[in-house]
Amino acid sequence: MTTSASIPLWIPLKSLSGDVVMWLPQCLRKLFQDDGWRQTGLSPFSCALQYISRADNAGHCAPTQSNNLHWLRPICNLRFADDIDLIAGSQAELQVLTDRLVASSKAFGMEVSSEKSKVMVSSERVNDASITMDDKPLELVHKFKYLGALLHEDGSSTVEVRTRIALATAAFVKLGKIWKSSISFKAKHKLFRSLVSSILTYGCETWTLLADTERRIQAFENKCLRKLLRISYKDHLTNESVRELVVAYVDPQEPLLATVKRRKLAWFGHVTRHDSLSKTILQGTVEGKRRRGRQR
Repeated sequence: MTTSASIPLWIPLKSLSGDVVMWLPQCLRKLFQDDGWRQTGLSPFSCALQYISRADNAGHCAPTQSNNLHWLRPICNLRFADDIDLIAGSQAELQVLTDRLVASSKAFGMEVSSEKSKVMVSSERVNDASITMDDKPLELVHKFKYLGALLHEDGSSTVEVRTRIALATAAFVKLGKIWKSSISFKAKHKLFRSLVSSILTYGCETWTLLADTERRIQAFENKCLRKLLRISYKDHLTNESVRELVVAYVDPQEPLLATVKRRKLAWFGHVTRHDSLSKTILQGTVEGKRRRGRQR
């Protein structure tokens, strides 16, 4: 490998999906992009965002009275690729973090989309916040989709579960010709588990299950199984009888609700055994008192 100082620090990266050539000049100072592309094994875009986030957090994520402290460790952002979630304990702190992120991105030739950026307040005492990005006010929302999951300001999973059930129902309806076909029930059941149930259970590891949400999940599965078995409600068969018919056609299957609970426990064990930020957030404590009743 040649290490001559005369060789410029420019890395050409050709897109795997087109003829776009990307350049990373002088240690990630600028990043130009004219078309969609895949990052390849080098992942330069993710590396640039990591560098920007570190520059953004330098000196601006110190513990304060309103910071989110988990075991005295301040947490002011969550990042997954280019999906960045800034966390602050007050409107002023969030504005500072936003301004720093915008400034750091511009220094690397990138811009943060103000149209795609949203603000959500999760508090019992404050329900409003005014945050600007390049003098443009950001939209205040009560819920928004992050990494495919719908987050609500009250921290509950009710809206997310209803949304997943609606999406799974739409997928089930689109496959109506398959359910009405003459293929075996065993094949239909496998297609249902792989093409429909997987849509409903996406991100279920983080759900907060309530009695109402559990009933909705069970009702959805029972309704789908009746469709697969071509059982009408006029037949007056109980859900237990429908389950017995399913077992008669295929091997005993885990109910959908049991699958959700099992995946929640598996994820909890995975996080608990791994010494990571996820464990710190899950088991850490924050300032303030616990309110009465069951905690979300």
